[in-house]
Amino acid sequence: LLNFNRAQILDYLRANKLTYCEDSSNLDESFSRNHIRQSILPSIEKRFPSAPEAVLRLGKIQAEESHYLDQLTENRFGRLVKFSPGGAAIINCRRFTGEPVMFKRRLIRKALERVSGLLQNIDYDTIERILELSTTSSGASSLSGGLRAKVERGEMFISLGAGVRLKKVALSGSLKTHLPEIASYIKMKEIAASEAHLARKRNGLTVYLNPSALEGNLVVRSASTGDSFRPLGMKGAKSLGDFFTDLKVPTPLRREIPLLCDRRGIVWVAGYQIADRVKLDANAIRKHHKNKQIGALEVKIVREKY
Repeated sequence: LLNFNRAQILDYLRANKLTYCEDSSNLDESFSRNHIRQSILPSIEKRFPSAPEAVLRLGKIQAEESHYLDQLTENRFGRLVKFSPGGAAIINCRRFTGEPVMFKRRLIRKALERVSGLLQNIDYDTIERILELSTTSSGASSLSGGLRAKVERGEMFISLGAGVRLKKVALSGSLKTHLPEIASYIKMKEIAASEAHLARKRNGLTVYLNPSALEGNLVVRSASTGDSFRPLGMKGAKSLGDFFTDLKVPTPLRREIPLLCDRRGIVWVAGYQIADRVKLDANAIRKHHKNKQIGALEVKIVREKY
């Protein structure tokens, strides 16, 4: 009905003998929208009779152009904005800087909407603060609505608060254990040691462990202060913080990395490395051919939506 004014609508109702009701609050000018309708627009129309048609025409043009820009933004969004398993937006600052500012604002707005799930508290000042932050080599900013933006090593991370923390959960046999915070599940099964693949894979999400080296039940959790373990091939223990720093793991994403742990501590930093004490070495595989009781534990994480 945007293309029809009030008089035209009332004429239609009278001509068709239709009744209608009107909300009495529509006349209350304490609401800004009513003040605009009741006082400001009539005053403008009195001086400029064609103003309503001009406003409608401008609105139509703007809607058509905005729709086209939204399509262009969508194309750029897939190339410039990625999301971590925990839902944090990741923007490559160098590539982002080369975009026209109108697309930067739209990209940021879309990223904020995806991260927070709504558009509340996403105002001009918030977007401008993120734009300014994207030009720095490092820094962070707390935003309204519990949002946080941080630039680190040429990337900008936008997340809710300090990011996702996994709820501690115990693994149960061969059943899937869901990790809803990162839209994944973890599953384990016993296999023959000869079926294990011991080659290292960058960011691998499947590992093979020596079940006899595990102590107690296995659980999955997020990193905690003071965590340490002995990574595969190392002679001594290393703090988890130093381990992440050496591998240049972004600080905003560290808490959403699953840690597989037994009673003694970290068994596997998912996607990165297992503890040396639970390795399944070549000797175990050779022994398997003589002793069929020696096996391996296959543990894998599967992304459900990422």
